[in-house]
Amino acid sequence: MLDFHEKRRFKRLLYSKVTLVILGFIVIWLAFAVWSMYKKERDTRLRRIEQKEVLNELEGREESLREEIERLSTERGIEQEVRSKFEVGKDGEEMIIIVDNPEDEGFSNKEIKKTFWQKVFSWF
Repeated sequence: MLDFHEKRRFKRLLYSKVTLVILGFIVIWLAFAVWSMYKKERDTRLRRIEQKEVLNELEGREESLREEIERLSTERGIEQEVRSKFEVGKDGEEMIIIVDNPEDEGFSNKEIKKTFWQKVFSWF
């Protein structure tokens, strides 16, 4: 009989309003903790994706720089780079520099502006 009364007292204590309120606060506190961890995980995942993209870009840049170093480690590569940067040539070489004539750009406009009599006289 004592066993029955102890079980009843335990159930009353367990289902009392105070106990349920305390358990409710614990559940709410755990829910906030879980939500906080979820947000941290999501932010970490997004940063990881961004950092992978940055890493891929840096690896591509590393490869291009490695190729550039290999090219510049040869005599021909150094010569090409000096010629492109400073527009120089070896002894005995000649350079031809082509400059556009600014008057040629307006040439087509001048023919359009000819008068009727100028066109007639140009036939002769």
